[in-house]
Amino acid sequence: MLGVSVIVPCFNAEAYLRGCLQSALAQTHDGHVEVIVADDGSTDESRQIAASYSPRVRAVRHPDGGNHGVAAARNLALRSAQHPITTFLDADDEWLPGHLSSLVGALERRPATSMAFDDGYYLSPTGNAGGERRAPIDATPESLLLDCCLSPSGVAVRREVFNRIGYFDESLRYCEDHDLWLRIIERSPAVHVPAFGYLYRQHPQQLTKSPVLWDCAEIVRQKAAARYPYDGRTLRRRQAVIAYRQGACALARREYVRGACHWAAAAACDPLRTAGELARRLSGRRTR
Repeated sequence: MLGVSVIVPCFNAEAYLRGCLQSALAQTHDGHVEVIVADDGSTDESRQIAASYSPRVRAVRHPDGGNHGVAAARNLALRSAQHPITTFLDADDEWLPGHLSSLVGALERRPATSMAFDDGYYLSPTGNAGGERRAPIDATPESLLLDCCLSPSGVAVRREVFNRIGYFDESLRYCEDHDLWLRIIERSPAVHVPAFGYLYRQHPQQLTKSPVLWDCAEIVRQKAAARYPYDGRTLRRRQAVIAYRQGACALARREYVRGACHWAAAAACDPLRTAGELARRLSGRRTR
């Protein structure tokens, strides 16, 4: 089978890194596997942990040793990757048995496919597997624009794809993975592997409440609209979701005028869905 490079971006992940690396090294795969830990300026023991593993694990770090964000960390590792298949594994996630061989096998059986992805389980902060994190069976640019349902830990990409479309956009603090998956699937098909291959860890502070995340999501939407002939309704539906979330973030900060403006924009783009979301929100408040 084809050789695989496993990209592990890491920032102060000493609590999870051992489990992450063990899950990668335990994969049964006939081809060669290299694991590259991209240390993004960690101040804990993450780099020492990575160095303590087998020669199959190597650590890379930005020359200035600083923290440059997950996109820059992944790109740093990508530039030194040596194998035709690239996979990603976040330092706080883990792979399940069979994940690697399933994704690589799917790519080998479909030479025209650039990317393969599978499903996963949510992992609670206490380490218990929870609900299912399912990817779309038939991913298209439109479906992926509407919902970034692919986790980096559940994706395998042909190395040569990055030579054609570029790497992660380092100007994006968040949503850099959504931007990359869109650029890939706009150019060539992807294949879904119907199996649960990874554990996606949840944390108490979820990014869905971050205004910066939704600002980045809007940048990704605008980039996609300028790059690919998306249907206008699809673009409006995505804009409505983002505007609604931006409004909720503004209201949480008690920026009521800004929040109302965002919700008005959401209603203009997708009035029925926005009305339903607002009704559920108000109903929830009344029942508390």
